[in-house]
Amino acid sequence: MGFTGLVNESHYNKQNLSQPYKFLVHSVIHAMCHRKGGYDVVVDYIMCMVTALFLNHPYNFSQVIFEHMKANVTRDKFL
Repeated sequence: MGFTGLVNESHYNKQNLSQPYKFLVHSVIHAMCHRKGGYDVVVDYIMCMVTALFLNHPYNFSQVIFEHMKANVTRDKFL
């Protein structure tokens, strides 16, 4: 993927990727991330999603969605 930053960090900067993978990571961040802003830093579970998509490995996307839904139930912002 051409990542030029430090690999052993929990957050990855999107600017360290090559151009085609920046768009893939950007799309996955907007589709699967629960943040409202700050789309330049990629967390480790998003990078796992992108790696699974790129290498055509199985990945349980529904488990990630379910875990974030469970986290929202315990917060005060539950509707």
